[in-house]
Amino acid sequence: MAAPAAVSANAHDPWLIAKDRFIDQLDPAERALFNEATPENLYYKSSNIQKADQKTSKTRAILRSLEPLTKSIQEYGAAMDTFTNIAPLYLAPIWGSIRVILVLASSHGKFYDRIIDTFARVGDILPRLRDYQAIFDQQKHPKFTQTLSAAYLDIIVLCLNFKSILTGQKSSFVKRLRSPLSTSLGEQLDNAVQTFKEHRKAVDSEANICHFIEAKESRELELRERMRSKEQERRDRQRRIISQMATVDCRNKHRRLQNIRHHGTGSWLASVADYRNWRTQNKSSIVSCYGIPGSGKSVLVSSLIDGFKMEFAADIAVSYYYCDYADKRTLSPSGLFSFISQNLFRDMNEIPEALIAILEADYPDETTSPSLDQIVALLIKAIDELSSVVMFIDGLDELPESDRKLTFSILRKILNEVKSPVKLFVSSREDVTYLFQSLSGITTFKVHLQTNSISPDIEAYIRHEIDKLIMTGYLVLGNLALKEDILNVLRDGAKGM
Repeated sequence: MAAPAAVSANAHDPWLIAKDRFIDQLDPAERALFNEATPENLYYKSSNIQKADQKTSKTRAILRSLEPLTKSIQEYGAAMDTFTNIAPLYLAPIWGSIRVILVLASSHGKFYDRIIDTFARVGDILPRLRDYQAIFDQQKHPKFTQTLSAAYLDIIVLCLNFKSILTGQKSSFVKRLRSPLSTSLGEQLDNAVQTFKEHRKAVDSEANICHFIEAKESRELELRERMRSKEQERRDRQRRIISQMATVDCRNKHRRLQNIRHHGTGSWLASVADYRNWRTQNKSSIVSCYGIPGSGKSVLVSSLIDGFKMEFAADIAVSYYYCDYADKRTLSPSGLFSFISQNLFRDMNEIPEALIAILEADYPDETTSPSLDQIVALLIKAIDELSSVVMFIDGLDELPESDRKLTFSILRKILNEVKSPVKLFVSSREDVTYLFQSLSGITTFKVHLQTNSISPDIEAYIRHEIDKLIMTGYLVLGNLALKEDILNVLRDGAKGM
């Protein structure tokens, strides 16, 4: 006889069944008592005599006896109403049943007293149930809620039994005369109280299960919180170490090159066979991009970096470095390989524990920096944790000669030792493919930035700037045909720079 999670309008709702059974055969006056029942008028036949009744010592005693019961019912209704908004539909039959029984029994002397006593005993049992209502989330523990509701539903069933007894007494003058109280009545009332004790045991049992569930969930929540805290500490520690790996941050220069780069820069490379072949290689390979100073190598490299990141974001890790003669900090092998390594670590979704251990050993604090050999060893291990790596190094010719030789030596070492394929793009003033000829199984390619090859980039940039000057009013042309003349003069005067 459990209460459903929401009121059902069909014939299977136990609350509706109990209500219909109780009001069956009630006369109009009794139905009015049932329908108008509230906690305040339970003990009175009509509101007109309420004040007078309240003054009697007997009524006050009844009020005190039934207070635990009525309070429990009210609090049960409040608890149910917080998540179903059905308290009025559940409580009205309870109040109505109790009121009708009290009115019907009021003329039956000892029977009335026994009913009051039974209700009082039931009320003494129910407060424990009320305590559980405040402990457990009723939506979270529906079986507990059903078990709890069954106890309150049985209040109507108890009243139904009382009604049957009273109806029998009312219908038989002989029965009232000979046996105003059935010999089995005491046993019936005791059984009714026992029923509520069984309800209490059932609720206690369900409460224990709820306690176990809550305790288990609490432990799991605590464990998850500890794990989350440890994971957050680990990530914070990783971020701290990764942030101190490089003293030079080439991302600022990359952003500057992005800002000055005209859309479509380097699109002509798609027609260069060596670049296409390097780009489609599935194994380690090198392309040497070379040209005179000012030929746009750095801008071109920035465009290729963004293109690779956009097209191969899920498959290839991209790292880069800009050697800038104007920034002496960028002109050291340690700075170069530290930043390339840092980029790869930043792109890793999950850093293996073995690498974390090396990171923590190489960077124990913010003031300690590893040696170049340690940096290179860590970089090789990082590359092997990735499926494929593309490295762009711009302006290698700007390094001092000794550092340049050391850098090429390290690049050869990396390409020779790594297991994952590494595609290397190097830009400089001169072709450097000859420096990698000693590597077996490594294919080299060349891209020579000549005037005729980069003229599309130069022309597109000049045309864009002229249009911008015209639109902003900084360049006023009486004859728009002059625009092409200006374009041709500037393009030819650029001489590939």
